[in-house]
Amino acid sequence: MNQTALLALSAFAFVSSITPGPNNMMLMASGANFGLRRTVPHALGVGLGFMLMIVLVGVGLMGLFDLFPALGTILKVVSTAEQKSAIRRRKTRPSCYMPGGVA
Repeated sequence: MNQTALLALSAFAFVSSITPGPNNMMLMASGANFGLRRTVPHALGVGLGFMLMIVLVGVGLMGLFDLFPALGTILKVVSTAEQKSAIRRRKTRPSCYMPGGVA
């Protein structure tokens, strides 16, 4: 990796980690609603996920997708299916905000 690309990647990682994006907003809401102890796994997941994303991009994952375009399509399909499954699970699970729900 040349110095220009490394500088750009470092700037992206720094700015993304401190700006109030969706992950930071979710962590703030989770901390306010559920307390520190129940928010720590969420915070660790956000931090580790961000680190993994930066590492994978840094080692050239996009080059792999350029070589094998079907991998990108497969990733999109699997990701969409997982998101829909998570939404379905969330909608069918009793909630503390619904009458008769459990936390």
